[in-house]
Parts: sequence; structure tokens; C-alpha cells
Amino acid sequence: MRNYITKGKFDIREIDNDGIPISYNPRFKKPFISPFYVVHYGLIYSKTVSNVKDLKNRYPYIWFEDNSVKFWNDPPEKSNERFFKNCADYIVENIKFYKGNYHLLYDFDWPYENMRYKIIKAPWWSGLTDGYAILLLLRAYTVYKNEIYLESAKKLYLSVLSPIENGGSLTNFNGYPWIEEYVNWRFPKENPKVFNGMVYAYYGIRAYENFNNIKPGMADKLLVSIFHNARYYDLNYWSYYDAVKTVANVKYHRINYILLKDLYENYSGTVYIKNEDDIKIILKRWEKGVDIPILWLYYSGWSISKIHLLIEIIFFESFFIFIIRKFYLKNNQE
Repeated sequence: MRNYITKGKFDIREIDNDGIPISYNPRFKKPFISPFYVVHYGLIYSKTVSNVKDLKNRYPYIWFEDNSVKFWNDPPEKSNERFFKNCADYIVENIKFYKGNYHLLYDFDWPYENMRYKIIKAPWWSGLTDGYAILLLLRAYTVYKNEIYLESAKKLYLSVLSPIENGGSLTNFNGYPWIEEYVNWRFPKENPKVFNGMVYAYYGIRAYENFNNIKPGMADKLLVSIFHNARYYDLNYWSYYDAVKTVANVKYHRINYILLKDLYENYSGTVYIKNEDDIKIILKRWEKGVDIPILWLYYSGWSISKIHLLIEIIFFESFFIFIIRKFYLKNNQE
């Protein structure tokens, strides 16, 4: 609704002729390309590769099924292998060396109300995007065998695991390593520590280390960190989006739940978890929130998204009542 009022469009994203997503946001005057969504859609397109079943068997850490995709609620109308390669090539062509490491830079400012700085000024980078892009590049390499994909993946791998102070995305969370989604290099010690961002970046790191047989690597340490710190995102039957207590909206609560669930069910046996019982309790509670999404109204404070939702409810309810009333009056007149 907000997007329609400000941009004249209901869609927040369109796909161009090459499969690259073009985003619209009421905060910005012009359409823009978000590097994350190039990766996101590229991974969706990758499922159209003809020998995908064989690839899943040969490279399970690279071609695994991500159950969180369905909660993003933005599937492309058209998907094909050409789009997959175009997205992978876009990543290769747009990796830039900045502040001592390689990144997919965001060239627009981004507001972050719960942080002291309020706005992340462009250019900035994301450990989520840089880490998750590794997965897309590895998929492209296993299909096309072009070394440029592997070289680009290595650049991002080394970058993501470099400390933020050195131009990377790695920080510390209660003594455990954490990959930061929103890196504001101007304030390297102030990081929101977004839950889903850490998990998606972990997927990329794990895939790269498995493919290159890197031992000991960082993936297990990152996994332990996720399990250990999960309690800081727990809000009874709901979850926080980040560690600075931004309440997740319905979409991100569902994503938080399925990501933690998949990690626990598929990979918990690979590391020692001190708080395994706590993880089970958190998952049971979060599942209630997934089943009863209206709980978001209870746990969240006033925000633009809540006001937006309430306006939509009032609008559609009023429209529904208008139609029913019109139909009723018409029938009575007859």
C-alpha cells in the first residue's frame, strides 16, 4: 500500500529481461538493485538447471534445499537457467575492493532506527550478502566450471571472515564469532547482529569450506555461535529480528523459525551444543508464533509496518462491508 501511494506500484520488485531484480521502496525516489536480491533470485533460478538432481547428490552442501525460501513470499513469475547464470555473472562483475576487502557494495543509505547512528550511509556492505553470494557462485562453478566463479567466491570468503575493523564482516557476540549483516564501517563496534543474516552467511561459509576441504574451518564455530546465542532472539512465542531487540515482523519470524529448525535438525549432530534443551524449547515456542501470526500485534510496538498493516485491514474491511451492503440493498430493492 505504501509503495502504491508513493510509486504508483503495488509490486515492490520487478524482474528485468535478464532476470535481475529491480526493487522499489517508498523511502527512495528511484528504483535500485539490491545485491541481496540478486543472490536470492539467482539461487531460486538455479533450481532450473537440467542436472540439478545429480548436482544435489554430488554437492549436498552447495545444492541443499532451503526451506526458508517459501517464507519470502516473492517468487519470480519466470525462472530459467539463463537468469541463474546472469545473476551469478552480475555478482562477479560487481564485486569491488573497498576498505581492504572485496564486497558487493550497497550504494544507497539504509535506515536502522534501533541503532545509535540511525542511518547506514552509502557505501556499505553486508556479511549476509557477501556470505550468501558464495553459495550462488559455487553453484555456478559446479555447473559451468569457469574459474572466475571460484576466484570470486574465495575473495568473498576471505572478506566475510575478516574482522569488521579490517574491512570484513566478522564481529564477536558473547565470545563467539558472528557475521554481521549490516556493516556500518564508520561504527565498527556497533552492530545489530541480525539472526537470519548470520545463518545465510553461515551457509555460504560452510559450502565453501566443504567444497575446498578446509579443516579446521570456521563453519562449525559459526554454527555453535548461532545455537549459543539463539536465546538472545527469543521473545517467548515470538522472536527478535536482531540482538538490539527489534521485534521481527511476521515474515522474519517465520524465517527465523525455519532457519533455526533446519540447522538443529540437519547439523546439530556435527557440533557440541551446551544448551540443546533451550533450543528445543525455543523452537516449540516460535512454532506457536508461526501458527498464530496475529501474536505479532501483541509483541511488537508501534511501527510503520504495524500502522501499514492496520490501514490495510481497515481499508479491506471497509471495502468488504461496502460490497456486502451494496449487494444487500440491491437485493432488497428487487
